[in-house]
Amino acid sequence: MPIDDRPRMSANPGSGTTLSRATVIAFESRFWLFWMMKTINRVIRFVIVWMISCRVSEK
Repeated sequence: MPIDDRPRMSANPGSGTTLSRATVIAFESRFWLFWMMKTINRVIRFVIVWMISCRVSEK
């Protein structure tokens, strides 16, 4: 397919780039959100297990 026959998203040449950049930013934000949630859950589990093990060792 020749370069001139490619379908265009809009008449604004920068709109496709803006859309893809916004998609990348959204993906990165979701990645860090899930990473933080996963890390927080791991820390909570660690603290719970640590507190239980300290109680058991006191007895």
